[in-house]
Amino acid sequence: MNKTKTDVVISFDIEFDINNAFTPPYQHKPRGKESIYCVNDNRDIGLGYILDTLNKYDLKATFFVETCNTSYFGSSSMGDVAQDIFKQGHDVQLHIHPAWEIFQKNDWHDFVAQHSPSSDSHDNLGQLDQTMQTQLIKKGLSLFSEWQLPRPIALRAGNLFSSSITYQAMRENDLPIASNIGMGIHVPKEEKLHLYSGIHKFDDILEVPVTSFCDVVFLGCVHKKLATLIGMSFAEMKQLLHKCHDKAVSPAVFLSHVSEFIQPDSQYESGSKSNQTVCQRFERLCQFLSDNRDTYNTTTISSAYETWKSLPINGKNELISTSILLALMRGLSS
Repeated sequence: MNKTKTDVVISFDIEFDINNAFTPPYQHKPRGKESIYCVNDNRDIGLGYILDTLNKYDLKATFFVETCNTSYFGSSSMGDVAQDIFKQGHDVQLHIHPAWEIFQKNDWHDFVAQHSPSSDSHDNLGQLDQTMQTQLIKKGLSLFSEWQLPRPIALRAGNLFSSSITYQAMRENDLPIASNIGMGIHVPKEEKLHLYSGIHKFDDILEVPVTSFCDVVFLGCVHKKLATLIGMSFAEMKQLLHKCHDKAVSPAVFLSHVSEFIQPDSQYESGSKSNQTVCQRFERLCQFLSDNRDTYNTTTISSAYETWKSLPINGKNELISTSILLALMRGLSS
């Protein structure tokens, strides 16, 4: 049995909703703060609920705050959100969705009509050249400075789309750590980036992937999933954490979004409703981590960086398997 504590990072991607603005007949407008703060009965069931729950269990999380949205909304909207998170003592890092840069074009309506933007083609940081990636990172860092927040040390590429060029652009901007990879939802073209877990290094940049795991093996096919609040039952999260600890796989990195905490059919409407399944999973995860601090060290990327960079590189890259029975029962339990 591994006696060393297993690091656990609860991470959130904080981003506004582009809301099909690039879809004909182009009648939808992006949603800003209303995609982060969702008030029901005078209670915020979005970001407010997340922060309150973390505070209840005395846990800190890492929030990757998206900055390209300022091409549409200006700097103050997301700056207010980032300040709210930071003031409650959480880790605020950099997140980039390049698709928002389309709004910089004066003729963006004509552009999207001709090019049909998609995530793969227009929201893919990794496929941009190094100059453009460097510029987008530099823009994000400048916004953090404008928001009077600590300079980020970490980047997460939108959609977990990255490439080896991304690490070169990070090095140019003195960003020493990334969480750009999530094999459970996107497999990078470069085999060296096929990382399921652990701590790794590219161009002197640490990569701490969002943890991926295997939940079903059938006829030789391995089904991989990302460690998310919406995609796992608490029983699966607990088993994954136990196996990480037993196999000395650290850190375990979970990913979530504010939108997952709101019922999809009520989102952004007056009377938005909580996604009770996700809320219960989050509550149970937080309570478990709080009750088991002797085994699991719930940390943030900025707090753990100095320790992580001193560890042997490259670390374990293990695809942990969870029970197929738990996978089959996922929809029946929180």
